[in-house]
Amino acid sequence: PGKIPENSIARDLVDLSDFLPTMADLAGVKIPVDWGKIDGVSFKNRLLQGEPTPRKWAYVETKGTRFTRTADFKLYGNGRFFDMQADPEEKNPIKTDPAGEALKAKILLQKALDSVPSSK
Repeated sequence: PGKIPENSIARDLVDLSDFLPTMADLAGVKIPVDWGKIDGVSFKNRLLQGEPTPRKWAYVETKGTRFTRTADFKLYGNGRFFDMQADPEEKNPIKTDPAGEALKAKILLQKALDSVPSSK
């Protein structure tokens, strides 16, 4: 109470991997170096100072489906690509070659997908 405005909503991308570094950051403890590389990023500054989180994309893998997304676009491992602002229910994948911001997002999201090994 008094630190985070009541009923506030932030639309930042947060990945499950962000919770460990955030809780450690809030508690003022360092994550042990011998734990290896931690993929998550702290969103403490979003909670306490209202600063946007540094995350550019988030990755999800569940029940054999994997995807990456930005705030505006989502790319599945099978190539389906959606404009999440225009089509939040994912009814109409982008079928033509994207241009402009959509193309930039698709390139970023494909690189992100390629950087995370599938658990299959």
